[in-house]
Amino acid sequence: MMIAQTKAFLPWRCALAGLVVLAGCALQPEFQLAAVESRIVTVNQWGGTPADESRMRKHAVTRITLQHQGAVFTRDNDPVQYLRNLQTWSREARKWPDIPYHYIINLVGNIYAGRDIRFAGDTNTEYDPAGHALIEVVVSREIAWSIAVPAGPGLVGKKKGTMWCPC
Repeated sequence: MMIAQTKAFLPWRCALAGLVVLAGCALQPEFQLAAVESRIVTVNQWGGTPADESRMRKHAVTRITLQHQGAVFTRDNDPVQYLRNLQTWSREARKWPDIPYHYIINLVGNIYAGRDIRFAGDTNTEYDPAGHALIEVVVSREIAWSIAVPAGPGLVGKKKGTMWCPC
């Protein structure tokens, strides 16, 4: 999988290209947001429980961050059980109010809802996730590092396992 580089690379193309490639979608002449939204598995559908919104920070999204989950994940792993485990770990071990990510995309292109997009996520890294729409890409480490990250004015930052673009 490779994202093409262009001189006129715009920030929204970065986010859209990342989601399209990582979710296994094919670009069509007319992109239909409703078609993507209808495929998102809700927190309730994967068996998650509501977050305590009183412990969360509201934010306005200004960029999109794609992040690898940092663990081995194969086609045999159950994504629903992974999400339930992630929610439990996030709340119990990290004391976060919910899963740190807003959306999670797995190996076969399924998109799962995580934390409500109205609230800033959390991270084990050094940046402040306020303003970031956090998208976790659940893939094997080998696939995560083989995806080419486009260069250009839209790419604000990149570090091992994470890239972010302004919206």
